[in-house]
Amino acid sequence: MRADELSLTAKKDMLICAVAKRYLKSHRDKHFRAIASRKMRQLAALLIEIKKKIKVTNLFAALDPLNFDILVECTKIISRYNAETQSYGAPSLASHMGTELKDCIDVASNMALKKYRQDNSDINKLKNLRELIDKEWRFEVSTEANNDLKQKNWNKPSLIPLAEDLTTLKNYTLKEGERYRNVLQQNPHDKKSFKNLLEITYVQLLLLNRRRIGELERMTVPSYITNINNQSSDEFNSCITENEKVLMKSFRRVVIRGKRGRGVPVLFTDEMVKNTDLLLSLRSHFLTEENIFLFSNTKTSNSICGSKAIYKHVRLAGVKNAAALTSTRLRKHLATMSQVINLSPQDLEQLACFMGHTSEIHKAYYRLPSDVYQMAKVSKLLLLNERGEASKYKGKSLEEINIDLDIEEDDSEDDENEESSNKNECTENISTDTRNIQKQLDSSDKDFRVKKKRILQSWTDCQKKVALSFFKNHLKNKIPPKKKECLQLVNDNPGVFVNKSWEKIKIFVVNTYNKNN
Repeated sequence: MRADELSLTAKKDMLICAVAKRYLKSHRDKHFRAIASRKMRQLAALLIEIKKKIKVTNLFAALDPLNFDILVECTKIISRYNAETQSYGAPSLASHMGTELKDCIDVASNMALKKYRQDNSDINKLKNLRELIDKEWRFEVSTEANNDLKQKNWNKPSLIPLAEDLTTLKNYTLKEGERYRNVLQQNPHDKKSFKNLLEITYVQLLLLNRRRIGELERMTVPSYITNINNQSSDEFNSCITENEKVLMKSFRRVVIRGKRGRGVPVLFTDEMVKNTDLLLSLRSHFLTEENIFLFSNTKTSNSICGSKAIYKHVRLAGVKNAAALTSTRLRKHLATMSQVINLSPQDLEQLACFMGHTSEIHKAYYRLPSDVYQMAKVSKLLLLNERGEASKYKGKSLEEINIDLDIEEDDSEDDENEESSNKNECTENISTDTRNIQKQLDSSDKDFRVKKKRILQSWTDCQKKVALSFFKNHLKNKIPPKKKECLQLVNDNPGVFVNKSWEKIKIFVVNTYNKNN
C-alpha cells in the first residue's frame, strides 16, 4: 500500500489485517491483492473517523451496538455525504461499507470464539450489532446510496464504438503486426519491436474476442501451448454447415480462467497464432523464466497493463472516437448488436457463455441502450396510439412499421414562415451515441429519425438577476438545484418566469457555474 496515514492505521489494526487475510485465503490470484489493499484502506479510513468521535484503540473495540449511529455517521463522512443535496460523493463506498462491516463482525466473532477475547459479552455485542446492520443499514445508508448510483446512470451517454473505428483499428493492427514481425525476423534482439508486437497481438485478441482486460492479461504460456493445437472431433462435422467448417479451420481455441472461476474461450486467427509463436520463440531474449504470462511485461515478472496497451494503440491508429474503444464498451457493443441480428435463445445462451456471464446478466445489462430503443421503436407505438391507427398494423412487428411524420404538419403558412425565420436558433436534440447505434439498425429504423425543434427564448436581465440571487449558494458550491427549489423560485416571483420551465432554470444555473470555471 501507499505509505500514508491510512496504510499505517490498517497495518497496526489486528482486525483489519485479519479481514484481508481471510479474503486472500479464498482469492489466491495475484491480482486480488489490490482488492484486499483497497478493503484495508477503506476500513482504516472508517476507523480514523471513529477515533475522532469516541475513544477507541482499534476497530474491534468500535464494533458495539451502542456505536451503530457513529458507524453510520462515519460512513457518510468517508463517502462524502452532502446533507443539503442528500447525495453521496462516493455512493459505491457507502453501499459496500455495510458488507465490509459484516465481514469485520464475522472475523471478530471468530477471534472471540478462539479466546482472543475472554469475555463472552463481546460475542453478544457482535451478534446484536450484526442484527442492527441487517435490519437498519439499508434505511440509513444503502438505499440512498444505491439510488444515487442509479440516478447517475439514467442520463449517462452511451458510448458505442463506431463501425468505422473498428475497421480502422483492425487494419492498423494487421499492418503494424506484420511490420514488427518482419523486423524481429531480421533482428531477433530488437526489444522495442518485441514489446510492440506483443501489445499489438493483445489488442487484436481483445478486438476479436471482446474479453475482459484482466482475463487476457493473465493468460499463461502453458495454457496456450497445451490448448492451441487441439482440434475438434470429426464426429460433429455433420452437424454444421460448410461455411462453418471453413470458419472452424480458420480459428484456434484456448480456454482460460474467467470471472468467478468460469472457463472462457479465446479464439486465435492464423495471423495471431503466427505472431504469438514468434513471440514465444524470442521470449528467452527479453524475459525471465519466472514470468509465465503470455503477454509479459519486459521489465517485471508481471503481465502487461492491458488498458495502457489499448489506450496507446487506439490513439496511434487514429480513430475518431477513441474513448469508445475500451474493453467494457467493446463487450457492450457485441452484446448490443446481437439484438439487431435477432439471435435465437440457444444462440443467445452460447453468446453469454462465450462472454463469461449468464443469460440473465446478458438480458439485464448487455442490451440495446434504452434511449435508442425508446426513441426508435417504442415511439412508433406511442404515435400509432395517439393517432388511433394501431389496428391498421395488426400482426406486424415494430421493425415492419414505417410512420410518415408529414401528416402531422397541419400548421398554417404563417407558422411555417415564422418557423423558417427562426431556423438558425433551432438545434437537433438527438445525441451522438444514438446516431451511432441507429446507423447499424435496419433500414426501417433509419426512416424513423425525428428532428425535434425548439424556439430559444432569451433570458431577460430581470430573470437573470433574480435567479442568480436566489441560487447564490448553489453557484458558490457548484450544486445543481432540485425541481422543488426551481418551482419555489417561480412561486416567489409571480409573472417573472412565465416562459421558463423548472428544467430551463436548472440548466441556466448549471451552465452559469460551469462557465465561470
